Amino acid sequence: MNVKYIFFDKFYVAGATYSCDFDRVIDEIPLGAEVCFKREPDNAHDKNALAVYYKGYKLGYVPMACNRKYVRLFDRGLTEIFHATVASINRKTHSKEEALEITVSLRLDGASRYSLTEREAKMIEDVKKSARRGETIDDAYLDDLFAEMVSLYRLDQVALSSGKVSL
Repeated sequence: MNVKYIFFDKFYVAGATYSCDFDRVIDEIPLGAEVCFKREPDNAHDKNALAVYYKGYKLGYVPMACNRKYVRLFDRGLTEIFHATVASINRKTHSKEEALEITVSLRLDGASRYSLTEREAKMIEDVKKSARRGETIDDAYLDDLFAEMVSLYRLDQVALSSGKVSL
């Protein structure tokens, strides 16, 4: 199967200082190694916490400054679209927060399992649930929702042009 990837993000693993597993495995992690994410919605410090794992060892987190865009896709069941690999390792740094850089791409074959229509319906349902819970639906919320729709549309367009999806 010919899988296509789209660059999504690059970040340094956050919270490595507090991870016992980080010190155990940092010397064993090769460049290009795949890492995966695990959602931690009950995290006391960040409701959007997304932990980074290598072979079952918790290395830290996707930084708080950028984790929301991951969680939006992750919480919609699109967990399989993330392809994350170790881009750089700095074992000599004094700060563990700058030791491990991750590159994240989106897998088109995983992204195309749902049609755009199904994703639109899911987002509309999410807005209704937010309204029922009494959450504020302001211009910023709607701008974020629109930006997400545009991103998903572009993802589908790339998938369509590669012949991976039919809508």
